[in-house]
Amino acid sequence: MTDDDLNEFMIDSDLEEMQELVKISDDIFDVIRLSENQHSDMLAWCLNPNEGHAQGDAVIKDFLIAAHAASSSCTFDNKKFFDKWTPARVRRSNFGAAFISRVSAPIEY
Repeated sequence: MTDDDLNEFMIDSDLEEMQELVKISDDIFDVIRLSENQHSDMLAWCLNPNEGHAQGDAVIKDFLIAAHAASSSCTFDNKKFFDKWTPARVRRSNFGAAFISRVSAPIEY
């Protein structure tokens, strides 16, 4: 990428419009529209502690703690899981070796 390419990108009207939309929204999904597979790809990227987002296993820990909080009124098997995986245990655990495996289903028309 050259300096001219960067400058051209920075004055692009679409970029300016997106910046304005972001200023009035707290949710990136108000600005961009993703297909189902793109949503799944993004979740897989976020949940993989070894990706380039520099969050490590923090996303997995936050997800498990939020799921624990949401499971308080559940009576199914996830209640048994979260009886053992308390927020304290999740925070003390290392999920650095976790990996995500995702299979894209073919689109049927």
